[in-house]
Amino acid sequence: MLMSIFRSRSFLIGALATGMAALIVHFVIILGYSFRDQLPASATKLTDRYAVPMFHQNWKLFAPDLPRYNAELEYRYFGNQTWSDWSDITKQCGFGPYTRMETIEQGFNTQLSWQVVNNYYALNGRAQFDRMVQSPAYANCLFYVLKMHELYVSKTKPDSVQIRLNFRFTPPPQQAHTYQISNLEFPVYVPI
Repeated sequence: MLMSIFRSRSFLIGALATGMAALIVHFVIILGYSFRDQLPASATKLTDRYAVPMFHQNWKLFAPDLPRYNAELEYRYFGNQTWSDWSDITKQCGFGPYTRMETIEQGFNTQLSWQVVNNYYALNGRAQFDRMVQSPAYANCLFYVLKMHELYVSKTKPDSVQIRLNFRFTPPPQQAHTYQISNLEFPVYVPI
């Protein structure tokens, strides 16, 4: 009985039409993702949700756009009445530079770096962190650091945590032998 349904002509035509429709939708979304600069924001949200997780590649074919900087997330914690040294949490937990955990950390670094570029300002000569520490990017970094610390470093919650971003700026091509390192320390966070 079931085999006769699969062999029927209407089922085969319906399955073929459904498959073709899925392929057309797939290619339309990928085409929209490829030319996303010309699309409205609502359309790019749709194409990004479909294309980025599976098909995104961070390279340019003929004219690479070199990153302006490389950012590393470091943290220190206050416990036993003393501050620890600054360390890269992913490296401290035993993960190498090419592991999935480092890739996850780099995603958080990118989000927080965007916050620094767009929301870091000075008022009366003093650095203002209010916009950055209220952002989801800062919360994600803190959660990542605290969770990794709990899982791999110490089961006890630290009294205070502080994170910083280390920026290593890409030099111009004619000065490739030099580079500049700068860091930005965020305010101390006290876990509840």
